[in-house]
Amino acid sequence: MKKRMLMILVIFIFSLSHFSPYIAMATNESINSEEEIQEEESLDENEANSSEKQEEIIEESTDKTTEKQSNNSEKERSGESSDEKVQSDDNDDKADKTNNISEEENTQSNVSIQQSSSSSSSVSFQNGDKDPRIVELKINLGILGFHVSNNPNQNFGPATEQAVKDFQQYFGLPVTGIADERTFAKIDEILASPFRNGRTHADVIPLKENLSKLGFHVSNSPNTSYGPTTERKVREFQNYYGLVENGIADEITLAKIAEILSTPFRNGQSHEDVISLKENLSKLGFHVSDNPNTAYGPTTERKVREFQDFYGLVENGIADEITLAKMEELLNTPMERGSYRKDVVLLKENLDKIGFSVSTNPTPQYGPATEQAVKDFQKYFGLSVTGIADAATLQKIETVLSSPLRNGQSHEDVITLKENLSLLGFHVSDNPNTAYGPTTERKVREFQSYYGLVENGIVDERTLAKITEILSSPFRNGQSHADVISLKENLSRLGFHVSDNPNTAYGPTTERKVREFQSYYGLVENGIADERTLAKIAEILSSPFRNGQSHADVIPLKENLSKLGFHVSNNPNTSYGPKTEEMVKEFQKYYGLVENGIADDVTLAKIAEILSSPLRRGQSHKDVIQLKKDLSKLGFHVSNNPNESYGPSTEQAVRSFQETYGLRVSGIADYITLNLIEELLDGQLQISYTDYNYTVADMVGIQIQRSPRTDLYSQKIAYVSSEYINRNGSTGTVTASSLNVRLEPNTGSSNGPLGTLKSSDSVTIIGTEKDTNPSTNRTWYAIVYNHGQNWQFARRESVAYYVNPDNFSLDTTSRDIYQYLVLSEASGVSVTYLNNELKGKGILEGRGQTFSNAAKQYSINEFYLLSHAILETGNGSSVLANGSIRVGKISSNKWVTFLPTGTFTAELNGSSWTIEEVKNFDESKASNIKTIYNMFGIGAVDSNPHIRGAIRAYEEQWFTANAAITGGTKFIAVSYIHHPLYKQDTLYKMRWNPGSPGIHQYATDIGWAYKQTSNLFRHYQELSDLKKTFDIPNFK
Repeated sequence: MKKRMLMILVIFIFSLSHFSPYIAMATNESINSEEEIQEEESLDENEANSSEKQEEIIEESTDKTTEKQSNNSEKERSGESSDEKVQSDDNDDKADKTNNISEEENTQSNVSIQQSSSSSSSVSFQNGDKDPRIVELKINLGILGFHVSNNPNQNFGPATEQAVKDFQQYFGLPVTGIADERTFAKIDEILASPFRNGRTHADVIPLKENLSKLGFHVSNSPNTSYGPTTERKVREFQNYYGLVENGIADEITLAKIAEILSTPFRNGQSHEDVISLKENLSKLGFHVSDNPNTAYGPTTERKVREFQDFYGLVENGIADEITLAKMEELLNTPMERGSYRKDVVLLKENLDKIGFSVSTNPTPQYGPATEQAVKDFQKYFGLSVTGIADAATLQKIETVLSSPLRNGQSHEDVITLKENLSLLGFHVSDNPNTAYGPTTERKVREFQSYYGLVENGIVDERTLAKITEILSSPFRNGQSHADVISLKENLSRLGFHVSDNPNTAYGPTTERKVREFQSYYGLVENGIADERTLAKIAEILSSPFRNGQSHADVIPLKENLSKLGFHVSNNPNTSYGPKTEEMVKEFQKYYGLVENGIADDVTLAKIAEILSSPLRRGQSHKDVIQLKKDLSKLGFHVSNNPNESYGPSTEQAVRSFQETYGLRVSGIADYITLNLIEELLDGQLQISYTDYNYTVADMVGIQIQRSPRTDLYSQKIAYVSSEYINRNGSTGTVTASSLNVRLEPNTGSSNGPLGTLKSSDSVTIIGTEKDTNPSTNRTWYAIVYNHGQNWQFARRESVAYYVNPDNFSLDTTSRDIYQYLVLSEASGVSVTYLNNELKGKGILEGRGQTFSNAAKQYSINEFYLLSHAILETGNGSSVLANGSIRVGKISSNKWVTFLPTGTFTAELNGSSWTIEEVKNFDESKASNIKTIYNMFGIGAVDSNPHIRGAIRAYEEQWFTANAAITGGTKFIAVSYIHHPLYKQDTLYKMRWNPGSPGIHQYATDIGWAYKQTSNLFRHYQELSDLKKTFDIPNFK
């Protein structure tokens, strides 16, 4: 107990002796504090009366008083009573708490502490020491930002040692952990600094100004007082730049301020690294310049401020270490989902430019939509698909956006690009240059959209690869490939016939047919069987709406065809058979579509268009009134007071009109019906019907005996007697020891055998034909037989098709009806028009006046003459027309012809000709050798057109091109169009002569009349005001 009382007494005496000086000092500090407050208030009276300055002074005064009171409190708390358990962060007093201390030892300790306190400038403290002055050391270290304890004591422990080390290292002293004389001196120096709270100094003004420049604003009107606001801003500065935070503008703080203010990365400076700074700012979404230089100007400062503001940095416009570190961090950290960064906006904008749009109003948020767009971009360009905008992704974006093949750029490769785009059907310019402008961009976008690429208007690697791929396709003019054969066959199936004997060559005809296909189905027309074209071909050929297929929608298709006058069945089912195919073909032909028998999208669209017409029963439309009036004028009366309703009476009148004029009877006023009504009312059109005392079957029976020919068939066909064939489905076996093969199904003298088949030979049977001689009861098999002739016997069904007018559209906007155009009058077309039509037509070019004169002289349609001449001369290039043949006379019935291919003699005996080739003919044996011209192929029989046509021209004295035109016109007029007996004044009549069938027919080709209509139709479409008269045959 005595010992405990002694310890209490010793501690009490120690407290009195140790803390009395501090109590006195605290009293003095309180007095000094009041004086400083008065001084600061006096100084601030000279400043502007702003609330900010007044608040600063009040805040600084208050903080000083509070700080000194706090210091006194700390010092008072440093004394320890024996019955209190004092805690220390560094546990400096552990030994005192665990050991008993004798009274004598305590007395010695007190004496030691007092001596140390009185001579602190010449002593040092280290780990393990204990001294009252150590309390003050800890407090001062805390003031300077090197905190030891919230409740400092006299013990110098490990925590105090570490704080001293940190202090020494921070201020450049030897790092010992011993509070030696230099350490105390540095502490005293800093604590005596004028740049701390409660002090005043002239240099505080530039300090405040500099802090404001660096983004730590103190005052709009800085004075010399260093108050709480100044201290707070210094603390913020120290904290921001990683300095020890003490609120004192110590040497380290001032050095950092000077360092930042002297950086080359601020407005008005210049440095080579400013270029990379600007580039990095741009990458991060703060664009400075398209052509960065070394100058750090106002724009750079503004963008740095924006960057600092966006990322929560101190906004000073200086690219300080914090700013540069943040930029480096961002540049090395890929953007990904969850990121919130300004360069995310730039990323979205760039993705949008490349065709991967995220938002029309991009934000800094990297969300699911951005991630998906990045994934799409990565997948499209063959990158790793992560959704993270990593370095590879950003580099690819930059590569695409820096392409010289984009809008606003110029490059020599742009010329080739434009040429290639034009080849592919995306025409840019007739005179391409190096500029990549809006038109080029638009065409590139169209190309990209068409071929399923991302549409950005930039020729990126995918676009360039696609261009190259298509241009290197084997399916283009001049190339050859095994698959071209099947391509040609497929085109023919779809109504775009290329060849009867397709090969691997992709030539001009194939290109032309591909162009026609592309144009018809709304594809880009380039003549190349590209992926879109091939896909369309495959789509149509796999349609369920073709012969041999079955589909539920075939039923409404049949019903709709019947509504339009193309009746299939009274009880339609799902099967798409031959009858459906036939009616679809007739529909397509009637409405000017490609005839393939497939209900493709063009055909279905046309059906839907007509069935949705407002000019049909049950509808109402203002045009119905005029329709009723027009029908009445033509003798199909509907109403005395017509209105807009299309009712049963209107439908019946339309049906009667359609039936009268040979149109398809639907009761719908389609455009074919309306056009015919208009033409009839204008008087520019006249349609008449001539009755013949034959049925179509009668006509076919007569024509089949006259050896009709055709080039329609893709297979070579010949005929054998069915009597000697053992048939098994589509094949057969020869039973005779030797069986003749003939070109026609008859045994006539002019139809000698093409060859023979032996017993057991196998044949492919494609059909059956009756003998062409009606008195012979024999059946023939049509078989596949390679006889090598292009013109083949036309089978009965083919003849029936071309003979029957019902198989052709009588719409005047259709080519078909021009078989029945009356040709016995001149149209009155101008010579200028004729000459324009003859440009590039070889020997015919420039001879429009001759054709016009001949047409008027012999009352023949000029267009017919042109069409006939162009067809027969092969656009003016045939040897029979271009002056390549000479003819001389050897005797009254014998001639010599000099052809480019050789010299031939021809002798006529009765109706038989003998033609022989001769070598080295002596021209002196022939008289009056002349160059001949034959513009209409007159006399050019199928068996020997050049020699026989040349002799006919010689006999007609067609020794000039003009003589051949005039003489040929006369021949056609006298022999056909104005013939006193036959009067064959239409193409149909010239070919079939329905008045006297089987005789006096101009051609053997069953398609001749229709083929001649191509140019006739085109001329009348271009010159629609010319009068047209049609005479249509009407069979029983």
